[in-house]
Amino acid sequence: MTTDRQLACPDCSTLHESAGRPTTFACESCGAEISNPFASGKPVAKPVGKPVAKPVAKPVAKPVGREVPTTRMEQLPEGEDETFAPSAQPAPMPTSRAEGGRAHTRVMGAYRPDFAEKKKPPYAVIGVVAVAVIGVAAFFLMRGGDKPKTPDQPAVDAPKGTAAPTGAEGAPAATGTQATAGAKPNDAPVTTPKPAADMVKYDDALAPFVKAPYIPDFARDPIGKDHQFLLTAAAANDGMIKQKDFDNRVAPVLEKYGKFKTRYDEVAASEFGKSAAALGEAIIKDIGDVFGTETQFSWYIHPDFKPYVVVIEESPAWSTASVVDKDVFRPLNDLHNLFLGQYEVSNKLTRLTAPVPAIYFASKPNYEKYNESRGFTDKNVLAHFEPASGRLVLHRECSHRIVMHEGTHQLFSRYAKNKVAWQMQSYWFEEGMAEWFGGANRLPDGDGNWKYEIGVIQGGRVNGMRAMEPSKYFKLRELTSITYVMKEKWKAAGGEGQTKIGLIYEQGWFLIYFLNYFDVDAQGYVKIGAKGKYADGWDQYVKGELNGKTGKKAFEEAIGLKGDADWDRLEKEYLQYFDFINYKLSLKHTKDDRLIPYSEYRNKRGEATGEKDDDLFVRPKKPDEKTPEDK
Repeated sequence: MTTDRQLACPDCSTLHESAGRPTTFACESCGAEISNPFASGKPVAKPVGKPVAKPVAKPVAKPVGREVPTTRMEQLPEGEDETFAPSAQPAPMPTSRAEGGRAHTRVMGAYRPDFAEKKKPPYAVIGVVAVAVIGVAAFFLMRGGDKPKTPDQPAVDAPKGTAAPTGAEGAPAATGTQATAGAKPNDAPVTTPKPAADMVKYDDALAPFVKAPYIPDFARDPIGKDHQFLLTAAAANDGMIKQKDFDNRVAPVLEKYGKFKTRYDEVAASEFGKSAAALGEAIIKDIGDVFGTETQFSWYIHPDFKPYVVVIEESPAWSTASVVDKDVFRPLNDLHNLFLGQYEVSNKLTRLTAPVPAIYFASKPNYEKYNESRGFTDKNVLAHFEPASGRLVLHRECSHRIVMHEGTHQLFSRYAKNKVAWQMQSYWFEEGMAEWFGGANRLPDGDGNWKYEIGVIQGGRVNGMRAMEPSKYFKLRELTSITYVMKEKWKAAGGEGQTKIGLIYEQGWFLIYFLNYFDVDAQGYVKIGAKGKYADGWDQYVKGELNGKTGKKAFEEAIGLKGDADWDRLEKEYLQYFDFINYKLSLKHTKDDRLIPYSEYRNKRGEATGEKDDDLFVRPKKPDEKTPEDK
């Protein structure tokens, strides 16, 4: 807009006095040609010197709310619709744009539609402003891309859990621009902070591995510490962690154990996993009714150790995942494989698929508290199997042998068909078999696992029998007739009854050992290491027990005993073989708890001091015979 004697430049809107100027003259700011209708017609010399370069006008977004003061004059973008109050809308001004438009001059942060009563700006000020505009424009051009973003830029959000995206040649890519409802095209955009390119989201990726039973002991604690470190780092950085921490702490775990987690998740989603979850929760609820909230329990399954589901007491004294893996899952799984290795093929057994429950307490007092809740008050019981519920109940003070012993009861119960009531089951067979497997040798196999050998000599059971007079032994006819009903009567009888209970374990184990290994050649020498003469009969008896056939009659049929004479012969061989075992033990003719023939024995000096007659089944006594210690 112009006054009567002022002329506005059509390009930069700079005002010029008309007086004393020719009909056309150059704008002192941008050099554009200005027509002067007030000229007298007398030519006036044009200013000498080079025209000032036209400043590059830069579109600037309209501020939202209160205007921000500025020290440069800027032309607003074409087509901008603004309302000025209280002044009236200015009249159209000349413009150099062919398509027309509207322009306003913004001076020192205030929109001024009317300059009729304002003094003209000094030329010196105009020159300074022009230089400033040129300098700012040059600065942005040199920055190359740091111009203010406009709303038509595409929005790009960095995916969660990944590094921030990058643009061409590794430059950071644009982050998303949030649109504001009702915003005009030139309103200032609201932008979300862009994470650094070397930061990633931590989504608790290590959490599933901290308590996972498939993680080995040596790795579990470091994983737990890394998880805590990353949680702390993420909490301080809006959930983000450094890429190098992800690469060094998370990626190796995912690479090494991710496949195990995948398998675990698959098992958890299977029918077995769902049944195990239901069973575990039911047991915890049952135990919770006994212990209340003072003691916490968790249940576990393992993809490599099906069919077991283990409910274990949480304790600050141990790493729950480590204990359940080392002290429960692995021995029970080893026992299961050992059991199937003996009887799966010969008895056509189908591997268990339904969950098999075990409970593991942190202490014997808590184990006893559980027993009291179920009516068991015997403090001498170290662990037990519950035939009614199918639960194997253990605690931290149980030895490996006890875990294997009680676990054998559970396996025979789960694999048996046409089972009779447990009170009517053969007492000697159940406890003898539990000792047979429970006392197995456990030797390292070189790969970090254990190798088991059943059928070895149980020194404790041999000593128990040797400490008693043979006259107090059960006759085999009686032993094979005893059921669990007698156990309850003997427990009530006190000391003498406890002695008989001990003999059941000892004689039961030795009868199984005898049936598997006893045989004598024609010269009367024991066939050490060979298959026993009654071994096939024993296998038939085991098959019968697994199919509900138990007791003395089933034993007679399997072993081939036709009458009293056969029973008497079997009884005599049984006792003589026990004497033979004791003699060989006194000579130390054993290796890894197995008998060895005399020819393989070497004393501490490496000398072969054995004699052939050391292997005689019935050895004649010699008056001048040296003791084993003298040999």
